[in-house]
Amino acid sequence: MIEQNDDFYTIKTEGGLLEVTKSELAATNISRLSQTQYHTLENNLSILGEVHHVDLTNKTVTLEHNNRRYTFQISSALDQLVSTIVKSSAQENRDLTIKSSMPGLVLEVMVEEDQTIEEGQPVMILEAMKMENVIKAKFAGKLKKIHCAKGDAIDKNQLLIEFYPEA
Repeated sequence: MIEQNDDFYTIKTEGGLLEVTKSELAATNISRLSQTQYHTLENNLSILGEVHHVDLTNKTVTLEHNNRRYTFQISSALDQLVSTIVKSSAQENRDLTIKSSMPGLVLEVMVEEDQTIEEGQPVMILEAMKMENVIKAKFAGKLKKIHCAKGDAIDKNQLLIEFYPEA
C-alpha cells in the first residue's frame, strides 16, 4: 500500500515498509520506455519494470520486476482518513459479547477468564436440537467474564462470554 502525506510516501509491501520523500522521488532517474515499461538507474544498476495491471476501482497496481509480480494498494490522504474513521467507529460499536443464538445445553467451555484468544478460536460447545454446535470467537481479544459452565441450560440470546474492550 502506498500512503502519502505532505513530505513523503510510505510504501507497504510483503517485505516491509519503505518511506520515500517527495524530493527523493523527484530525483529518481525513471524513464518511460513504452505505455507499460519503465527503466531506472539505482546505484549504477539498471532496473527494468513493467506495469501489468492498474485497477482504479480497487486502487491497485500490479508491477513486474525480475520476473516477479508485485501488487500495491494505493491510497490517498483522504482514503487513509476515511479508513481511520471507519476503524475507530467499528471498534466503538463492536459488540463485546457472545450470546446464544438458540436455547441449548453447554457441553464444554474451552476457554478461561482473562485468556487471550484469536478470531475464529472455538470457545465452547453447545448442544441444541440434538446437534453439537461449536461457538467461535468473532474477533481476537481477552476474555473478561464467562457467564455459563458445563451442564448449564441456556436460553436464546443469553449472555455467554464478555470481552475486555481493546486498550
